[in-house]
Amino acid sequence: SCLMWSGSVSTRLEADNLSGGPNHTYAFDAVVTNGGASATALNVYGIGLCTNQGGNQSPGIQTVLITDPTFLTRQDPNNLNFFPGDAFFSQTNVTALPNNNGKIATTPDQQATKFLYVRPNSTVCDSTAESTCLQEAFNSATGKQFCPNLNWKITDVVPCVGKMAVTFHLDSLTDSKTVSCALNRCENLAIDTDPNRFGHFVVQASNVCQ
Repeated sequence: SCLMWSGSVSTRLEADNLSGGPNHTYAFDAVVTNGGASATALNVYGIGLCTNQGGNQSPGIQTVLITDPTFLTRQDPNNLNFFPGDAFFSQTNVTALPNNNGKIATTPDQQATKFLYVRPNSTVCDSTAESTCLQEAFNSATGKQFCPNLNWKITDVVPCVGKMAVTFHLDSLTDSKTVSCALNRCENLAIDTDPNRFGHFVVQASNVCQ
C-alpha cells in the first residue's frame, strides 16, 4: 500500500505478503507524476503556490489552479532515459523496515522526494542540488508559466492525483506496481501559515493509493 502527502510531495510505501525471515534488505524507488484531474474541480490537474519578492500574505502569495494536462509528466515513463520537458518527483533506495516477522516492510511516514526537471538542453535540474528547478519547470520563459508573471517565484506544486510508479527491492529481487493517490478536494488545499514553511501548502494525506 502507499500514501502521498502534500506540502512538498512525500510518501509512505509498504509491501506485504513477504516470505519473512531475518537478514533481508528492503528498499523502494518511486516516481510521482500527474495522474489525472481532480474529481471535484473540472480540468484541474494540480495546484501551485506563487510568491512575489515581498514575501507577505496576499497579494504576495497566491494559489494557482493548474489546468495543463502535461503538468508534471514524463514523455515516456517506460524509458530509462529522460527527455526535455520531463518533470517529476522521485525517490531512490528508500529503506523499508520489516515488521510482523518480516512479512511486511514499510518506509517511515512522509519520506521526502526530490524534484527533477529536464531542461531544453537535456541537462537535468535536481532539487537536492539546485534551488531553481520548480521555477525553471513551471514559471520560466523556457518552461511552463503558471504564476501571474515571470517575476513571481513558484515554491510548491502538488498533483491532484499522483500517479506513483513504485519499485520494491527485496535483496536482489524486484517487483513493480503503479498506483494512483488522490488528494481530496486538492483545489482547496490551504497554505501553510507556519513562518518556517513559507511558500508551502499544508501537509495533507491523500486517500490510500490504489
